[in-house]
Amino acid sequence: MTEAARKVKAAELTAYRISEQILAEGLGEGSVLPHERAMAEDLGVGRGTLREALRLLETQGVIRIKPGPGGGPVVRRPRPDDLVGAMSMLLQFLGASLNEVATTREALEAASARAAAGHATADQIEQLQASVDRMRSHRTDDTVLYAENERFHRLLAAMSGNTVLLVIGQTLERLNAGAARTLAYSPQTRSAIADAHQRVVDAIRAGDPDAAEAAARQHLIEFHRYVALRNGALLAAPIRWSPDQS
Repeated sequence: MTEAARKVKAAELTAYRISEQILAEGLGEGSVLPHERAMAEDLGVGRGTLREALRLLETQGVIRIKPGPGGGPVVRRPRPDDLVGAMSMLLQFLGASLNEVATTREALEAASARAAAGHATADQIEQLQASVDRMRSHRTDDTVLYAENERFHRLLAAMSGNTVLLVIGQTLERLNAGAARTLAYSPQTRSAIADAHQRVVDAIRAGDPDAAEAAARQHLIEFHRYVALRNGALLAAPIRWSPDQS
């Protein structure tokens, strides 16, 4: 094994140990980690290896490096959005298309809605309802339409009670959101989107998992068809990573 390879391996192991310590000690977001010298001594590694480990943890969203005097590593709570850049780059090199993202979202959204029908709290349901109401009351405002559509789907993923569905669902929603913003929506289409969201809310409020799953799946199938009709080339286009996704 070359010296460079050994250093990478040591850095990965050091990053693992630091992340385990963060979890074991229950350090929350904003907690300040020890200074570099103290961390290196405590972990029994060189400062070069420690810096590589910290950079790795920073790219994974586990910490952020606070610059300037008195700065250093600070604990950060990873978020679903952190996965968007890595996933889009992976999908780009694998040749995946937006059509594949849309099809996968149909299945995941249906699963999230089904789970939400059994897990959602009254407060969560009211947040969903508020999103629908805001979309209806600002029917001609594109900014509100986009924001509330994205908010609705993110809330739904969070209501599933399933962390994996939350992370993957929100990541795919982000990948799909940019394409959705390129389309024009008639007043009838805007009403149809709000109506579809309302059917999902009603089914979840009724505690009916079958109806919630069916409503969510049908909504995304219809949207998928709408995109295909308005801009089929958009769906066929390959996923492309961009710096603002990271």
